Amino acid sequence: MLRILVSLLLGGCSLSPSSMIPTPMPEKNPQVIIVGAGISGLSAAKYLHDAGVEVLVLEAKETIGGRIETKTVNGEIFEMGASWIHGNKKNPVADHIQKNGGNLVFTDFEDSIAYHQTNEANEERKIEDFYEYMEDQKENLSKDISLQESFQQWIQQSKIPSKEKNDLAYRISIDNETDYGTNLKNISSLYWNEEEELSGGDHLVLGGYNTVIEYLAKDIPIQRSTPVVRISQSHDMVEVQDIHGKKYTAQQAIVTVPLGVLQKGSIVFEPPLSNAKTKAIQDLQMANLHKTYIIFEKKFWDDETIIDIYPNDGNSTTKWGEFFNLDALAQKPILLALHGGENATLIQNQSKESLQKEIFEKLKSIYPNATAPIDIITSSWETDPYTMGSYSYLPVGVSHSVYDILAKPENNIFFAGEHTSQEYPSTTHGAYFSGVRAAKEVLSKSK
Repeated sequence: MLRILVSLLLGGCSLSPSSMIPTPMPEKNPQVIIVGAGISGLSAAKYLHDAGVEVLVLEAKETIGGRIETKTVNGEIFEMGASWIHGNKKNPVADHIQKNGGNLVFTDFEDSIAYHQTNEANEERKIEDFYEYMEDQKENLSKDISLQESFQQWIQQSKIPSKEKNDLAYRISIDNETDYGTNLKNISSLYWNEEEELSGGDHLVLGGYNTVIEYLAKDIPIQRSTPVVRISQSHDMVEVQDIHGKKYTAQQAIVTVPLGVLQKGSIVFEPPLSNAKTKAIQDLQMANLHKTYIIFEKKFWDDETIIDIYPNDGNSTTKWGEFFNLDALAQKPILLALHGGENATLIQNQSKESLQKEIFEKLKSIYPNATAPIDIITSSWETDPYTMGSYSYLPVGVSHSVYDILAKPENNIFFAGEHTSQEYPSTTHGAYFSGVRAAKEVLSKSK
């Protein structure tokens, strides 16, 4: 499963239509306050609104949608948040997008071309061998170890030649860095690949991922530019205070801010959250996935969906090693590069000129007729104070049950977000389902 959740705020970008939708404000105190207008908060709000419950959504940013963010730059649409639907069968996010004007383009991640020296067919077989080893490894581990340690053990056990080892390390690294948004040394072997998947394959969203946000936000009272700093409970009421000092009261609250915001302590809870919840917040980790759109005057590359450029200097670096061909998917002379973990942090701190130079040199190494990019558009979720990362991942030594602890209500405060979904973490449909789940919990308690 490829999980792509990234964000950007760039000068020269116009706001998506969903960010400008006027919403009605309630005339009286709401029954439920929802903190955060991402897809989990809005799915909860719509479910409750349709059930006749008075809600108010408080959103820290001027825009809504959270890590779904559709931007228009020089007349072109770029998905700076979620880009793909992972499984279009029984997926309400996919359904809403298609019903509201968006299009889904099937993406075959096996349609690739690789530039390296080793035998590609042999490499594919060995990669499959490693992943089979990993599934067996999970059954036999007495103590959790990192995916990197598991890979090194497998390499030694399999007696892989040095040259093949470097190429295999590159392939395993880039696959998992762009999936989990972190390096192999941080990923749990015991719970690797434990997430559930919806059927139907991966589909690139064209025409605006924000169509699902527009649909969910319709007729929902949303107050923007309202960061929440304190949530207090007393008796049967919840009081929510924003950064401006204004206070709001309701019977219940649903907190849908990203895990990184909870980890930062941006919201103070009174009384404090339980020890189990507090520990779970710190145990689960936030990934950093960085997205770079690379725009050219015209296409000069291969027709395959994915282009891999293996390192030829004896290491397994993944920086600028893989490009998604958006000409094949969206008929645009654009390549997309994804970086996770340390590479993502490194790239987000580089200048635009430096990045363009590196990209051009990399592409020139395999395409003699390559031209320099005319522009690049990059992301940086990690530095956004209202996200502090891309999505959650399970680090070494942390149990899969941490998601259920994060989802558990605390009296009249309920929780939603991709980091509360054990089945579908790090996905838009996981976030959507979590919002509906929290809304049902509110209704159940209200009876």
